[in-house]
Amino acid sequence: MPLHPPRAMRWLLGIAGGLLVIVVAGGAIFIATFDVNRLIAPGQARVKAVTGRDLLIRGGATLEISLHPRLVANDVSISNWPGAGSAPVATAKQVAVQLDLLPLLSGRYEVTRLELVEPVIALATDAQGRGNWEFDAVATPDAAGPRANSSAGVLEALSIDRLDVDKGAITYRDAKSGKVTAIAVDRLSLVMPSPEAAIRVEFRGAVNTIPIDLKGELGALQALAARRWPYPLDVAGKIAGRETALKAQIRVEQNTTAFDGLDLAYGGRAVKGRVAYTAGGARPRVVADISVDTLSAADLDLHGGAAKQGPAVPVSASRFVIPETAVPFDALREVDADIKVRTGRLSLGDGIVLQEVDARLTLDNGRLEAPVLKANLFGGDLTARLAIDTTRAADPAITVRADARDMDLGQLRALLGIKGDVHGSRVALSIDLKMHGSSPHAWARDATGSALLTISRGTLATGKLDQGGGVLVSLLSAINPFYQTDESTELLCGVARLPLQHGVARIDRSLALETTKVAASASGTVDFRTETLDLSYKPSVRQGIPIEVPQVAQLVRLQGSFRDPKVRVDAAASAATAARIGAAIGTGGLSMLGTTLLNQTTEGGAGPCEIALGRATLERRDSANGTSAAVTPQESARKILPRPFRH
Repeated sequence: MPLHPPRAMRWLLGIAGGLLVIVVAGGAIFIATFDVNRLIAPGQARVKAVTGRDLLIRGGATLEISLHPRLVANDVSISNWPGAGSAPVATAKQVAVQLDLLPLLSGRYEVTRLELVEPVIALATDAQGRGNWEFDAVATPDAAGPRANSSAGVLEALSIDRLDVDKGAITYRDAKSGKVTAIAVDRLSLVMPSPEAAIRVEFRGAVNTIPIDLKGELGALQALAARRWPYPLDVAGKIAGRETALKAQIRVEQNTTAFDGLDLAYGGRAVKGRVAYTAGGARPRVVADISVDTLSAADLDLHGGAAKQGPAVPVSASRFVIPETAVPFDALREVDADIKVRTGRLSLGDGIVLQEVDARLTLDNGRLEAPVLKANLFGGDLTARLAIDTTRAADPAITVRADARDMDLGQLRALLGIKGDVHGSRVALSIDLKMHGSSPHAWARDATGSALLTISRGTLATGKLDQGGGVLVSLLSAINPFYQTDESTELLCGVARLPLQHGVARIDRSLALETTKVAASASGTVDFRTETLDLSYKPSVRQGIPIEVPQVAQLVRLQGSFRDPKVRVDAAASAATAARIGAAIGTGGLSMLGTTLLNQTTEGGAGPCEIALGRATLERRDSANGTSAAVTPQESARKILPRPFRH
C-alpha cells in the first residue's frame, strides 16, 4: 500500500528528528566525558608547526558545554625566537576560546570569541631590524606538520569574530636604539564580523604613561593579512585627556609605514597631510608634510600638568633671568627626519606669536637644520635659518640667522614693558649669532656675532606710562625732561646694535634714541655671562626748544643686573667727566661721548641714530686752529633729525 505523500513527509521528519536527538545527545555525552587536556599536545604541535614556537599550558584546560563551547586554558606562554633566552614572547593568566558548535561537529574551527586575561607581550627587534613576531624570519621547520610561510599566513589561518584583552601589558624594545615603548592595556576589544568586514576597535589604556581612550574602525582582517594597501584607520576619543579624532590610510612598504591622507583633530587643533616612518637603517627616519591650524608650546606636553604624578620637585633659585635649565637634545640623535610644516598660528609663550608659519626641518645624524623658516611676527615678516649640531652631546653648537622687518611697535609694547599706546612706529630686528651650550643661559654666555634693533618714527603715549612704572619708564624719564609734561612723545628713531663676543657686548654709541625734542646715545657694557650691564646715556636737547640747560641731566647711568637694573642721574657730572665716560666706566678705550657728540648734534652733523647704525662717525676737531674734518663714510646719508640738538 503506497504511502500518502504528507504522511510520508511526517515520517521522514520524525526519523530525522530522532537521529538529530541521538547525535546531539551523543555529542553532549561525549563532550561531558571528554578530557580536553588530551587536546593540549596536538594543539602544541599545531602551534609549533605554524609559528615555530613552543606553546605551554601549565594550568591545564577546561571545556564549558553550550551551543558555543568555551575552551579555557590557564597559565599560558609562547616561547621567544631562537637565541632570545628563556623569557617567553607572551604569557597570559588565562586564554579563553569560544567556538561555534555546528562547524565544530563538521571538523571546522570557527572562533567566535578569543579572550586574553592579563597577557604580557614582549615585542622586540634584533640588530637587523627583524621582529620577534615575524614567525617566518625566525622559526624552524618542525616534523609535526607543514608551517605557514609568513606571519600573514598565521593571520589567514585564524578565523576570529572577536578578541577581548583585559588588563594586559605590551612592551616594544628596539635593539638599535635601546628605546622601550610600554603599553598598558585596561581594555582592548576587536570585533570582526567576517574576514572581509571592517574591524570595530576599542582601546583604553596608556602608551608610555600617556592615557588613551579610543574607539573606531579599522580595515578588514583579510586585507591586513593579504597586505592590501591602503589600510583605513578611523578612531576617535581622548588622548592625554584631550578630544582626539584620527583618520588615515595606512601603507606599508618594506620597512616604511606611511599615513596618507592624515586628518588629525587633537585638543582643538587640526593636523592634515602625510607622515611616513622608516625603520631598519642606522636610525629611524620620519618624513612628513603637514599643515596645522594652530599650535603652542603647551601642545607638545602630552602629559599635561594635571596628569603628572608625585610631589612637586623644588626648583633651585637662580640669580639669572635667562634660564639655566638644560634643553634635552638627546632625541635629535635618535632619529633622522625631513619635515615640512605649515601652521596658521604658533604661540611660543611670553606673548610671542608666529603667524602663517612655513618651515622645513631636516635632521641627519644629530644635526638639525631649518634652512627655511618664514612667518609673520608682530605684524611684520620674519625669515630665519637655524642649525643645531648635537654630535658633541656635552657641547651642542647653534647658529641662528634671522631678519624681522616692519614689526608693529604697538604689538611689541607688552613684551618691552611699555604700558602706553604706540602709533605708527615700526621695528626691525636682525640677528646673526653662533653659540655653544645646552641651556639658554649657556647660549647667551657664549654668543658671538651681532644683533641689531631699529625703531622708526611714531608716537608714544608717555602720559600713560606712569601707570606702569618700571626701569624703562625710569630711564625714559631721566633722559627726557619733557616726560612729566607731555602727554605723548614723537619718536624719530631708536637703535640698539650689540656686537657680541663670547657673551659680552662692548657698546660704543651703538645705543641711541631720538625724539622731536631730545636725543640720547649710550656707551658701556652688556655682559650676558654675569647678566649685568653698565650703560651711560648723554642726553641733548634740540635747538629752539624752550628749556633751561640745568633741567637736562648731564649723565644717566643704567647699572646692575638684568633682573634688577637701577637708573641713576648724575646731575653733578661736569662736561669734562661726561666727555670721558669711556674711561670712567672702565670699558678699556671706548670712544668718548660727551662734548664731541654734543658738538655734532648742535652743528647739523649726523644724529645719534645714524652713528649707532654705523652709517656716520663723529667729526675730528683740530684744537689748534678750530677746523673740523668730517670722517663720514656716507656724505649723503639721510639725516634722521630735521634740526640739530643742543645741550
